[in-house]
Amino acid sequence: MIDTFSMVCEFAIGLAGFTGIVAIFSGDEIAVSPVIRFRVRNLLLCAFVPGFFGLSALGLIEFGVSTQLVAFYGSIALFVFLIVWGLLSGFETRQFPEESKQELDKIVFVFSGTAIALNSAVQAYGFLVADSLGFLVGGLILLLFQGAVFFGALIFQLLDKRAFT
Repeated sequence: MIDTFSMVCEFAIGLAGFTGIVAIFSGDEIAVSPVIRFRVRNLLLCAFVPGFFGLSALGLIEFGVSTQLVAFYGSIALFVFLIVWGLLSGFETRQFPEESKQELDKIVFVFSGTAIALNSAVQAYGFLVADSLGFLVGGLILLLFQGAVFFGALIFQLLDKRAFT
């Protein structure tokens, strides 16, 4: 399981790094478009949270904390993060101007909401019933997959904007 946490951390670092590169090369578009800022922020959350949880779990296990304890509290913390993140994202998109709402891909938005709900349910099951690191690791991997989808959507949105300028 230690190797899996290490791979989660490595992938998270790579995803965050590529997000930074895209943000730098997007120039003024990131400052102008609330949808691009929203995507970059969510993408960074999908990278930093698994990286933080993975490194925290590695450190706790290395210091001798039981894997059941790490699984229990890690699943609770991830569950709380997912609920707060889902609610704040939903409220933020409602604040967008109508022309910005048109830029949101409905498929990516529905996928994101479904992934957050599914991941929340899995984490709740993980800390209420299972006490297994597998549920925590699965949730972190799902967040990384969600980040990869966000990354693709961001790239395609920036390419579309550049094609029309």
